Amino acid sequence: MAVVATIFQMLAINEIQDDNHAQVYVNVVSKAALKFPFRSMIIGLIAPFGFSVGLRHLLTAQTPLAIIGLTLTLGPVGIYFVFAIYSYMKAVFCAVEEKDKFESISIPESDVIALAEEYFELKPDSFDMAEFLGRLSDVTERGYSVPITYCTRMLARKHFYLNAGKRLGLELPPEMLAKLCFQRARE
Repeated sequence: MAVVATIFQMLAINEIQDDNHAQVYVNVVSKAALKFPFRSMIIGLIAPFGFSVGLRHLLTAQTPLAIIGLTLTLGPVGIYFVFAIYSYMKAVFCAVEEKDKFESISIPESDVIALAEEYFELKPDSFDMAEFLGRLSDVTERGYSVPITYCTRMLARKHFYLNAGKRLGLELPPEMLAKLCFQRARE
């Protein structure tokens, strides 16, 4: 069961295309379902060694009492397995639904300038490009970070570097600014 649950989880995660989807998947999937492959692997390792005689008697006896005992033993494990698979599938559908609900964010240059200046007022000595770009994006209640458009990302980089240069006393020529923006856009 551990192998089957792990394969289902890998297939589910394979449908997730970026980090934003992965964050939604992790937030939505049940913690018990995430632990199922590990728990079933441990039970699969311990049960044959620790309970070998009992398992042999339980699995080979064909009396009504043995069938009831087997059902009571394996029934909860089967229900847990079905719950784990359901939780994986639900989390993938929630991640895809969250992506389809939102369009990329486009911010005009005047707002980007104001947001960059506000960011540098808040963090005059410890500014970071990734943190600034993250502030431009909205995060949904399920943890999906709505992406910003390429144009907005380029404008944000431009004004981040301009403000950083001002703070550090550096003069950035337009060619260098363009090179920084385009070079970082690929990352």
